Amino acid sequence: MRIFYFARIDIEGNDAGTRHVFETCKQFASMGHETFLFIPDLGATRKLPGISIVQVPVFIRKPAFTYFSFHAVLFFYLLYYCLTSKPDIVYTRQQTLEWWATWLKVIFRFRYAIEVNGLPLIELKMSQASGWVSSVTRIMEWICYRFPDYWVVPTTQIRDFLCKEYRLDPKLFLVVSNGADADIFYPMEQGSCRDQLGLSGNTKYLLFMGGFKKWHGILDLIEIMPDLVDSNSNITLLLVGEGELIAGLQARVDVLGLKDNVIFCGRRPLAEMPVYINAADICLAPFFDERSPHTGLSPLKLFEYMACGKPVIASALGGLDEIFKTHDIGEVVSSPDPKKWTMIILSLLNNPERMKSCGENGRKAVLGEFNWKTISENILNRLAGN
Repeated sequence: MRIFYFARIDIEGNDAGTRHVFETCKQFASMGHETFLFIPDLGATRKLPGISIVQVPVFIRKPAFTYFSFHAVLFFYLLYYCLTSKPDIVYTRQQTLEWWATWLKVIFRFRYAIEVNGLPLIELKMSQASGWVSSVTRIMEWICYRFPDYWVVPTTQIRDFLCKEYRLDPKLFLVVSNGADADIFYPMEQGSCRDQLGLSGNTKYLLFMGGFKKWHGILDLIEIMPDLVDSNSNITLLLVGEGELIAGLQARVDVLGLKDNVIFCGRRPLAEMPVYINAADICLAPFFDERSPHTGLSPLKLFEYMACGKPVIASALGGLDEIFKTHDIGEVVSSPDPKKWTMIILSLLNNPERMKSCGENGRKAVLGEFNWKTISENILNRLAGN
């Protein structure tokens, strides 16, 4: 099949969304499908084996402008490619304005699948956006959702919200979790990873990896660190990534006197991410926000932790508790009180046999289910009608 994948990403980026797009395209291509990835032309170039990258001009390379110009110009690119090499499937990582281009399915009759990973209406409500912004967003999404043949979502919560809000047929939804590349993220010898990063061989390291956003609960992690350090002064938190909260996090660490127990590692290249994960004793996926129960959770970080064979502690929100219950990959914290994390972290740190068992279970789950090959096969089997 010939597959066109549309995604408004920065090809130089290394965030979870960009990795998700690249991994899905890579698997489509590895299965023998002719894969074209349409992205905004932000100046950088990159080669992905087996994938034809089509860089769509955006004129002014600023987020507010690329959002509109990418989809406006994408219409002409899609029209041209449909006339010269018509796709069997158009697959998109949902953007509210993508219908400016994808309405062409009415003419060219390609199958159209839209992947929805979040709920803008919920996020606008959380950010207390103006009512007219929410209204316009709802109208644009309603138009956008008139055209797809299938919807791909990572959680049942997103499916249920969209079906109720836009009167969509749940039978046309495929719920598939996110995953990890088990060839990139795999267990490594902890001591050598620590040596490579200049970390102590005797310290107990906790790790959070990802974008520093409000709903990730990192500020709450900082607040429980004094209690953890009081119980065990040998505990250090590694924060791998960056984002909108970085200045506030650094200021709070200074106020709490935690400079020796919290290390800001910054944004790291993909090749280093597994090294940091393997250097840790326990990996963390906290969520303390009102968004999670509505959207559900399928965070990339969780599956990359699991792929590296690390035990995980996460919030019991958005369906994460079911993954932990089914695969026994660590512990979940049911209470919204961040202080409850202290006891669970200390208990798991003091149980090396359980840590080892949970890590092994996580790696096994990724190899069997939560890997991009299996996920992509499930998606294409559904789109092909198998």
